[in-house]
Amino acid sequence: MTLQVGSTCQPFSIHKNLLCASSTYFARRLHGSSAQVVELKDVLASGFKLFAEYLYTKSVPKVQMTASPVARGERLRDLCALFVFTEQYEVPRVVGNKVMDAIQDGFYATSTFPDEGLVLFASGP
Repeated sequence: MTLQVGSTCQPFSIHKNLLCASSTYFARRLHGSSAQVVELKDVLASGFKLFAEYLYTKSVPKVQMTASPVARGERLRDLCALFVFTEQYEVPRVVGNKVMDAIQDGFYATSTFPDEGLVLFASGP
């Protein structure tokens, strides 16, 4: 099935059974549905990309210390978006905990603290 994510409707192709097994929200929404396209306009596509990666690898991407400071900041933002997604779309708490671990590790490794904009972003809509 295809999920069109974010304001630009970026397409992501994910197996429906895998998606339903990963989220009680999707299990409810797609139960008995023949829909092949689902829109998630309120989700940041770069954060959802990390979720799709997690579904197939069962690991949460980390902040790479060899990346540029801008890339590390973008990864932290995307991990925060992924955490918000796990809360909004009823992904099991164990996944959210892994995401939060990656966020904390990223801030620790970069010796930074979240700024006000990131905190507001992470608090969701």
